Amino acid sequence: MIKRVVIFLFLGLPVINASAQVMARSGTHFTFGIPEGPDAITNPFAPLQDTSMLLVNITSAYNGKGIITSPNGYCQEFTFTSNSATTLGLPFSFMHLNDLGKTNKGILIKTSQPVNVVFHNFFPDAGEATQIYPDEALDTDYRVTTWGIYNDSTDNEDNHTQFLITATQDSTDVTIVPSVLSLGNHPAHIPIQITLNKGECYIVKADTFGVPYDASLSNSTVHTSKPVSIIAALTCGYNPLGVESCDELLDEVLPKKYTDTIFYVVPLLDTLVTNTVLFTSDTPDFFVFSSNGSNVQAINGRAQIDISRARMFSVTAPAQCFLLSQGSEVQNEGDPSIVTILPRSQYGDTMVWFTPAFNGQIQFQPGPFLDYVSVVYPKAFEGQVMLDGVPIASQATPQTIVGSAMAGIVDTIQPGVHLLTSPVPIFATVSGFADADGYSFLPGTISPKLPEDTVSAMLSIAATPAGTCRTFDAIVSTSFHSQNDIKTVDLIVTYDPAILTLLSVKLGPAAQGGQWITDTRTQGIVTISASCLQAFSDSDAIAFLTFATGPAVTATTVTANIEEIGVEGHYSTIAGIAKKIIDIQEIRDTLKASFALDAGTSHFGDYDTAAVHIVSMPNEAASELDLFVSYNHDLMSLQFADLRNTVIPGITTILPMTVDPLTDEIIVPIKPPILLPASGIIARLIFKTYISDSSSGNIGLRAVVGNTRPCPLDILSDQISSEFIGNDTCGTQELRSIMLHESFVITSVIPNPSNGNFTISLDRHLFGEPLHVSLVDMLGNEVWGTYHSSPDIHEKIPCTLEHSIPNGSYLIRIAGSGKTITEKIVIRN
Repeated sequence: MIKRVVIFLFLGLPVINASAQVMARSGTHFTFGIPEGPDAITNPFAPLQDTSMLLVNITSAYNGKGIITSPNGYCQEFTFTSNSATTLGLPFSFMHLNDLGKTNKGILIKTSQPVNVVFHNFFPDAGEATQIYPDEALDTDYRVTTWGIYNDSTDNEDNHTQFLITATQDSTDVTIVPSVLSLGNHPAHIPIQITLNKGECYIVKADTFGVPYDASLSNSTVHTSKPVSIIAALTCGYNPLGVESCDELLDEVLPKKYTDTIFYVVPLLDTLVTNTVLFTSDTPDFFVFSSNGSNVQAINGRAQIDISRARMFSVTAPAQCFLLSQGSEVQNEGDPSIVTILPRSQYGDTMVWFTPAFNGQIQFQPGPFLDYVSVVYPKAFEGQVMLDGVPIASQATPQTIVGSAMAGIVDTIQPGVHLLTSPVPIFATVSGFADADGYSFLPGTISPKLPEDTVSAMLSIAATPAGTCRTFDAIVSTSFHSQNDIKTVDLIVTYDPAILTLLSVKLGPAAQGGQWITDTRTQGIVTISASCLQAFSDSDAIAFLTFATGPAVTATTVTANIEEIGVEGHYSTIAGIAKKIIDIQEIRDTLKASFALDAGTSHFGDYDTAAVHIVSMPNEAASELDLFVSYNHDLMSLQFADLRNTVIPGITTILPMTVDPLTDEIIVPIKPPILLPASGIIARLIFKTYISDSSSGNIGLRAVVGNTRPCPLDILSDQISSEFIGNDTCGTQELRSIMLHESFVITSVIPNPSNGNFTISLDRHLFGEPLHVSLVDMLGNEVWGTYHSSPDIHEKIPCTLEHSIPNGSYLIRIAGSGKTITEKIVIRN
């Protein structure tokens, strides 16, 4: 955007010098610090708040990104949108509440497009705001202006007047000459010499012992080898001095080069409310002439005059001008606030600002601020001065400034972003007031949009060979460029979660410095974000990703996209993309297993052990194995698998699961997956033999090891049968055949009749299935029931009935193994 510069000659005014340097009020680099606020001041007349709210308001005509850093390690990134406000909170620890001298609490703001910055310290009944000038407006030679200091002894106040210096560059030599005795026992007019690095601060404070206290640190000087920022502040300001009205006075100091002799001043909140105009100069004795005939003479380079209408002032020596509102003890609304008044040579044609929506304290209840904009403009262009697109003269009553061709106007505004435009240079101040509270600052201007540079990033993906049910690594590499001053990095890696499973993400050597965050919460997407980076150059791996493949032989794609953003005076977007085709090859693992049975003689009621051995291990870790055991279920019962003291750690015993009438299944979970050793026992199988005889032949067992993993692990099992040698201890083959069909029999029910407590005795011939025991009335209705299981051949089932079951004759019904038997019982309670 090309800025308009129009030169006008007004009656009674000097010609504006076309070559005059117009101070920048918007930019991309800002440096400042936060002086002591009102937090340490005791105020019994308002609700106490623990700490001030430290707020930075960002406005711009463009979209962009920014970063806030501090040498103390703080870093915060933000984005901003054109014609809207971005409000950022700062930690309270940045305030120089109890600090003196040198600190590392400076604040550095960098943005990709020009912005305006306003700092607001909000504290009930005591807050204040100030414009923050961009670094290009700063300089090396300053005269500090502060208001006088006063304490209300009834409130035990210990007010501090102060100025805070913050360096914009490393190795900045600073010479400070305080005008009064300052805290830390620094005598008046004795130089303080220090060296500050970028973002470091030095704060000078004085209290009422610094005489004269009615001017205090005013006329202190600061000379530096490189540009610095200076903010002057007063923890609790009184205007008029000595009349109770506590509000922080906060204002960034202009360098001495921005001085002049002509100023137009419009009151901050109403053209009928008294404000104080303050002039300061290096010239000790000067005169101030007012357009209404009120003239004053300076004393020790300082003069002040009250106004209640817009005025023009002519000063006999180059000076700086400030406007202060007065306290609530002398007018109905507001409290002291201070704002710089720019000379006519520093006017602009476009101004933008954000009016915050704050509540004040009215009778201890929240109340809204009333917000204002005060504007000075050439009367001849009154109809073309637009506030938010509407002529400002149609929104409030203009006042002609006596003795000039200028007019002044005070307009009420609502919270939000506002735009003031004019075909010729104008001036404005912005303010807000509540009961016993107020703030004021200079609105910003609009600078031309910066070009957006786009360069390609070098991005690549390398991958190790991928096999089915295997892991592989994908390595993403990039190159950073120091000349672009990279501040943020966003890397997005995508993959197909139906084919690949992400196991881990590790940052590579290129991911150095700053704050790096990895987000894998969304399947198929890995986001690696870096912020608050220092400028560096490195070409290396930025991330190592480990994936696991599925069982399918297929091809899939891993992609990566990176965006790198620099905020060093320009906006540099570096967009790179890489794609890698992953071919998944089938690689099968082989596990050999053998089944061995210990030798011995099987006897009625004895326990026998069989062991399953692993002969060789697979290349891939096993996560679960199945062991299928076949044997004669009429003669034996598999009790459990004992995994204690085997090659699989952390598992004790596992009960079998029947999969068919002749096969039991033992599922052996392995968590976490392990590589099985070359040989060793997986499980010992515990059997109980409950019937055998010499005529039944050998009792044979065999086992097959299977694999339930979705991955191709081949089990080569030696299906070796082993034998138990049987003895005739329990009858003939004919008897055993009868017992097969008589899976269980009731031998007794004692006592019978019963009072509801009785024991059922039975013999089992088949095992594993639980029995359903129930009490049935003579109409066939079940009135009570339970389940019971036992591995014993002789079984006793204790039963206890509810008292609600009436006396009478019933049937005990037992069902299981495909058979149901009954026995009569009488209940007598």
